[in-house]
Amino acid sequence: MKTLKISLFAAAAFTFAVNTATAQEVRQGGTVAPATLQAPQQQKPMGLTFAEDTHTFGDIPQDKPVSHDFTFKNTSSATILITGVKPSCGCTATNYTKTPIKPGESGSVTATYNAHAAGPFTKTLTVTTNDTETTKTLYIKGKVIANEAAAPAATPATSPTKMSANVPAKQPAGVKTHTVVEGESLSLLAGKYYGDIYKYNVIYEANKDIIADSKLITPGQVIKIPAAKSAKSK
Repeated sequence: MKTLKISLFAAAAFTFAVNTATAQEVRQGGTVAPATLQAPQQQKPMGLTFAEDTHTFGDIPQDKPVSHDFTFKNTSSATILITGVKPSCGCTATNYTKTPIKPGESGSVTATYNAHAAGPFTKTLTVTTNDTETTKTLYIKGKVIANEAAAPAATPATSPTKMSANVPAKQPAGVKTHTVVEGESLSLLAGKYYGDIYKYNVIYEANKDIIADSKLITPGQVIKIPAAKSAKSK
């Protein structure tokens, strides 16, 4: 009986010593290792293996959509189903294999870029499957070349407004043109072409679109000179 008491006393003393040491370690800023330390769980990798994860289109014309197929193979031992493919923006449309993919089978994810905005671009597609929470990101890149401006229409004949100070448009038969030089007047021209300085009004009437005052013409103006027969009838 005496021996049993001594053993109980020794066990109690040992427990007290251990608890005291633990408490002291905590007070001194130490830590007590847990009985069991669990390692963090890693996410399961996707069972679909893609042949590539980036495709570069290069230069593409504006407003002409382009597409590319990202092919893959089920390299796992389980049947996999693609649960979604999310593009980074509305400018990219997607299509993908929607049936279950058995081990060893292949499929594809198609990306179609609408190429509306000119300039370089980089877009992504995020693929999710039912076999893991791990996602796969695919990239498409390129540069959209703006369409050349429509070829300008053939240069029209000079409009009457701009032509008034230069060569008039096609004139009626018998009508001549004369380029005014320094010192000339309608009277002087009437005398030159009709032999009568008082017929200046005939020239004025034929050129009222460019002559505001019958007494004032400007060097460089190209004016119409009606035929002599017309001048006599005025």
